[in-house]
Amino acid sequence: MSPSGVAVSPDGTKVYVANHKRTIKGISDTPSGTVSVIDTATDNVIANVTVDKCPCGVSVNKDGTKVYVANSESNTISVIDTTNNTEIANVPVGSMPSALGHFIGSPPQVPEHNAIREFISSVIESIYRTYITINELINGVQGVIIGIIITLFSRILSFFYKILSDTISPSITERLEPKVRKKLDPILNKIFKKK
Repeated sequence: MSPSGVAVSPDGTKVYVANHKRTIKGISDTPSGTVSVIDTATDNVIANVTVDKCPCGVSVNKDGTKVYVANSESNTISVIDTTNNTEIANVPVGSMPSALGHFIGSPPQVPEHNAIREFISSVIESIYRTYITINELINGVQGVIIGIIITLFSRILSFFYKILSDTISPSITERLEPKVRKKLDPILNKIFKKK
């Protein structure tokens, strides 16, 4: 009833079908929560292996010795031994597992652990992060330093201007004014007398 997942053994002699729904009298006598094993030479069901509720995906391992079944309402994976068509393990997994197609594969290749390489990589990563942090600090400090320098420079100029205007300028004026007047007075007198 409601086949939901089919897999063929590597040698092509067996087909495994997950029977997903409950048995309905008069329509199907295949028990629910089973995997039907079909012999491809005779096209007959030779076994119904009981698994958990609502099996919905089937996969056979590479050597054909085990069949794995996802049971959606039981949150389990059943492992079937193909030599005697019995469930040999029931593995709890996440909520409502489902599987489509061939869902068993070789484990991914994990690079060999190399402590020296990992240490060097972590040192390089730390150096790079430190460089970035220092660079950001320098950029921020540069802006602050330039602002401080401009402020100091303008205050120094202001200070010297005040000294120049308050101290030096009057003394220079006092010394030069008599000399300038002595030279300019005759010229100015001639100009104003002519008018």
